Amino acid sequence: MTAPPDIGHLILPPIVREYLKSYPKTQIELILTNRIVDLVGEGVDLAIRAAALKDSTMVAKKFLDLEIALYASAAYVKKNGLPRHPKELSEQSFIAFQPFTDTLKFVNQKGERFKASLKPRITVDDIEAVKLFIASGDGIGVSSPFICEPEIVSGKFIKLLPNWNLDLNFGPKSRLWFVYPPQKYVAPKIQAFIEVAMRSCRK
Repeated sequence: MTAPPDIGHLILPPIVREYLKSYPKTQIELILTNRIVDLVGEGVDLAIRAAALKDSTMVAKKFLDLEIALYASAAYVKKNGLPRHPKELSEQSFIAFQPFTDTLKFVNQKGERFKASLKPRITVDDIEAVKLFIASGDGIGVSSPFICEPEIVSGKFIKLLPNWNLDLNFGPKSRLWFVYPPQKYVAPKIQAFIEVAMRSCRK
Protein backbone atom coordinates (compact mmCIF):
# COMPACT_ATOMS: atom_id res chain seq x y z
CA MET A 1 0.00 0.00 0.00
CA THR A 2 1.07 3.62 -0.44
CA ALA A 3 0.63 6.79 1.59
CA PRO A 4 2.32 10.19 2.00
CA PRO A 5 5.35 10.03 4.32
CA ASP A 6 3.71 12.06 7.09
CA ILE A 7 0.70 9.71 7.16
CA GLY A 8 3.07 6.75 7.12
CA HIS A 9 5.00 8.12 10.09
CA LEU A 10 2.15 9.44 12.23
CA ILE A 11 -0.91 7.31 11.54
CA LEU A 12 -0.03 3.99 9.96
CA PRO A 13 2.40 2.28 12.42
CA PRO A 14 -0.19 1.32 15.09
CA ILE A 15 -2.68 0.32 12.39
CA VAL A 16 -0.13 -1.89 10.63
CA ARG A 17 0.85 -3.52 13.94
CA GLU A 18 -2.80 -4.20 14.78
CA TYR A 19 -3.45 -5.63 11.32
CA LEU A 20 -0.43 -7.95 11.43
CA LYS A 21 -1.42 -9.05 14.94
CA SER A 22 -4.92 -9.90 13.74
CA TYR A 23 -3.69 -11.53 10.52
CA PRO A 24 -0.26 -13.03 11.37
CA LYS A 25 0.14 -14.80 8.01
CA THR A 26 -0.07 -11.60 6.00
CA GLN A 27 2.66 -9.19 4.93
CA ILE A 28 2.56 -5.47 4.20
CA GLU A 29 4.83 -3.44 1.92
CA LEU A 30 4.58 0.32 2.46
CA ILE A 31 5.48 2.83 -0.24
CA LEU A 32 5.74 6.20 1.51
CA THR A 33 5.90 8.94 -1.07
CA ASN A 34 4.23 12.21 -2.03
CA ARG A 35 4.15 10.96 -5.61
CA ILE A 36 0.73 9.88 -6.88
CA VAL A 37 1.34 6.17 -7.39
CA ASP A 38 -0.27 4.41 -10.35
CA LEU A 39 -2.08 1.73 -8.35
CA VAL A 40 -2.89 -0.52 -11.29
CA GLY A 41 0.35 -0.02 -13.21
CA GLU A 42 2.53 -0.56 -10.12
CA GLY A 43 0.47 -3.36 -8.61
CA VAL A 44 -0.47 -1.49 -5.43
CA ASP A 45 -3.55 -2.70 -3.56
CA LEU A 46 -4.45 0.33 -1.48
CA ALA A 47 -3.58 4.02 -1.10
CA ILE A 48 -4.27 6.67 1.52
CA ARG A 49 -4.70 10.09 -0.04
CA ALA A 50 -5.73 13.52 1.19
CA ALA A 51 -6.53 15.16 -2.13
CA ALA A 52 -9.71 14.76 -4.13
CA LEU A 53 -9.58 12.00 -6.70
CA LYS A 54 -8.50 13.03 -10.18
CA ASP A 55 -8.95 9.52 -11.53
CA SER A 56 -12.67 8.85 -11.31
CA THR A 57 -12.13 5.18 -12.14
CA MET A 58 -10.74 4.61 -8.63
CA VAL A 59 -12.89 3.74 -5.63
CA ALA A 60 -12.61 6.09 -2.64
CA LYS A 61 -13.76 5.37 0.91
CA LYS A 62 -13.68 8.04 3.62
CA PHE A 63 -11.11 7.26 6.31
CA LEU A 64 -10.47 10.15 8.68
CA ASP A 65 -11.13 13.87 9.16
CA LEU A 66 -8.25 15.98 10.46
CA GLU A 67 -8.79 19.48 11.83
CA ILE A 68 -6.49 21.97 10.12
CA ALA A 69 -5.43 25.30 11.67
CA LEU A 70 -2.51 27.69 12.03
CA TYR A 71 -0.05 27.18 14.89
CA ALA A 72 3.02 28.90 16.27
CA SER A 73 5.40 28.13 19.11
CA ALA A 74 4.91 30.01 22.37
CA ALA A 75 8.45 31.38 21.96
CA TYR A 76 7.64 32.70 18.48
CA VAL A 77 4.45 34.39 19.72
CA LYS A 78 6.32 35.96 22.62
CA LYS A 79 8.87 37.42 20.22
CA ASN A 80 6.63 38.36 17.29
CA GLY A 81 3.21 38.94 18.82
CA LEU A 82 -0.14 37.17 18.51
CA PRO A 83 -2.12 37.86 15.32
CA ARG A 84 -5.73 38.87 16.06
CA HIS A 85 -6.97 39.00 12.47
CA PRO A 86 -5.93 37.21 9.26
CA LYS A 87 -4.82 40.55 7.79
CA GLU A 88 -1.96 40.57 10.31
CA LEU A 89 -0.51 37.35 8.91
CA SER A 90 1.33 39.20 6.17
CA GLU A 91 3.64 40.52 8.88
CA GLN A 92 4.54 37.01 10.08
CA SER A 93 7.10 34.46 8.92
CA PHE A 94 5.20 31.60 7.31
CA ILE A 95 6.22 27.94 7.04
CA ALA A 96 4.27 26.84 3.97
CA PHE A 97 3.00 23.30 3.51
CA GLN A 98 2.12 22.44 -0.06
CA PRO A 99 -0.54 22.93 -1.34
CA PHE A 100 -1.14 25.77 1.18
CA THR A 101 1.64 28.03 -0.09
CA ASP A 102 1.17 31.79 -0.22
CA THR A 103 -2.58 32.40 0.11
CA LEU A 104 -4.99 31.20 2.81
CA LYS A 105 -8.74 31.77 2.93
CA PHE A 106 -10.51 32.27 6.25
CA VAL A 107 -14.13 32.45 7.38
CA ASN A 108 -15.39 33.37 10.85
CA GLN A 109 -18.54 32.43 12.75
CA LYS A 110 -20.36 35.45 11.30
CA GLY A 111 -19.66 34.25 7.78
CA GLU A 112 -17.14 37.00 7.11
CA ARG A 113 -14.38 35.98 4.73
CA PHE A 114 -10.80 37.11 4.31
CA LYS A 115 -8.04 36.07 1.93
CA ALA A 116 -4.60 36.40 3.50
CA SER A 117 -1.48 36.79 1.39
CA LEU A 118 1.54 35.31 3.12
CA LYS A 119 5.27 35.40 2.58
CA PRO A 120 6.59 31.85 2.91
CA ARG A 121 9.98 31.77 4.53
CA ILE A 122 10.22 28.02 3.98
CA THR A 123 8.06 25.77 1.78
CA VAL A 124 7.99 22.00 2.32
CA ASP A 125 5.82 19.07 1.24
CA ASP A 126 6.04 17.18 4.54
CA ILE A 127 3.78 18.13 7.46
CA GLU A 128 6.28 16.71 9.98
CA ALA A 129 8.89 19.17 8.71
CA VAL A 130 6.39 22.00 9.18
CA LYS A 131 5.95 20.90 12.80
CA LEU A 132 9.72 20.89 13.37
CA PHE A 133 10.11 24.41 11.95
CA ILE A 134 7.19 25.64 14.08
CA ALA A 135 8.77 24.10 17.16
CA SER A 136 12.07 25.80 16.38
CA GLY A 137 10.35 29.19 16.27
CA ASP A 138 10.99 29.75 12.55
CA GLY A 139 7.43 30.88 11.84
CA ILE A 140 3.75 29.99 11.85
CA GLY A 141 2.43 27.01 9.93
CA VAL A 142 -0.53 24.82 9.09
CA SER A 143 -0.89 21.73 11.26
CA SER A 144 -3.43 19.56 13.08
CA PRO A 145 -4.06 18.48 16.68
CA PHE A 146 -3.67 14.92 15.41
CA ILE A 147 -0.05 15.78 14.62
CA CYS A 148 0.93 18.17 17.40
CA GLU A 149 -1.40 17.32 20.31
CA PRO A 150 1.45 16.90 22.86
CA GLU A 151 2.81 20.35 22.00
CA ILE A 152 -0.66 21.90 22.23
CA VAL A 153 -1.41 20.27 25.58
CA SER A 154 1.96 21.33 27.02
CA GLY A 155 1.50 24.92 25.83
CA LYS A 156 4.49 24.79 23.48
CA PHE A 157 2.21 25.34 20.47
CA ILE A 158 -0.49 28.01 20.30
CA LYS A 159 -3.45 27.82 17.94
CA LEU A 160 -3.75 31.11 16.07
CA LEU A 161 -6.93 32.94 15.14
CA PRO A 162 -9.30 30.64 17.09
CA ASN A 163 -12.32 32.69 15.92
CA TRP A 164 -11.46 32.05 12.27
CA ASN A 165 -11.54 28.77 10.35
CA LEU A 166 -9.36 28.02 7.39
CA ASP A 167 -11.59 27.77 4.34
CA LEU A 168 -10.15 24.81 2.47
CA ASN A 169 -13.14 24.48 0.12
CA PHE A 170 -14.09 21.32 2.00
CA GLY A 171 -14.36 22.93 5.43
CA PRO A 172 -11.79 23.38 8.22
CA LYS A 173 -10.87 19.70 8.04
CA SER A 174 -8.61 17.70 5.79
CA ARG A 175 -10.17 14.40 4.79
CA LEU A 176 -8.16 11.25 4.26
CA TRP A 177 -9.40 8.62 1.84
CA PHE A 178 -8.72 4.98 1.19
CA VAL A 179 -8.33 4.58 -2.56
CA TYR A 180 -8.21 1.32 -4.49
CA PRO A 181 -8.82 0.07 -8.05
CA PRO A 182 -12.40 -0.86 -8.93
CA GLN A 183 -13.26 -4.52 -8.76
CA LYS A 184 -16.41 -6.61 -8.60
CA TYR A 185 -15.59 -7.79 -5.10
CA VAL A 186 -13.27 -5.97 -2.70
CA ALA A 187 -10.31 -8.22 -1.91
CA PRO A 188 -10.55 -9.61 1.66
CA LYS A 189 -7.09 -8.26 2.54
CA ILE A 190 -8.12 -4.73 1.51
CA GLN A 191 -11.43 -4.90 3.35
CA ALA A 192 -9.72 -6.30 6.45
CA PHE A 193 -7.09 -3.55 6.54
CA ILE A 194 -9.72 -0.83 6.13
CA GLU A 195 -11.78 -2.33 8.97
CA VAL A 196 -8.74 -2.51 11.27
CA ALA A 197 -7.81 1.10 10.42
CA MET A 198 -11.30 2.42 11.06
CA ARG A 199 -11.52 0.53 14.35
CA SER A 200 -8.07 1.68 15.46
CA CYS A 201 -8.82 5.37 14.79
CA ARG A 202 -12.06 5.20 16.79
CA LYS A 203 -10.21 4.16 19.95
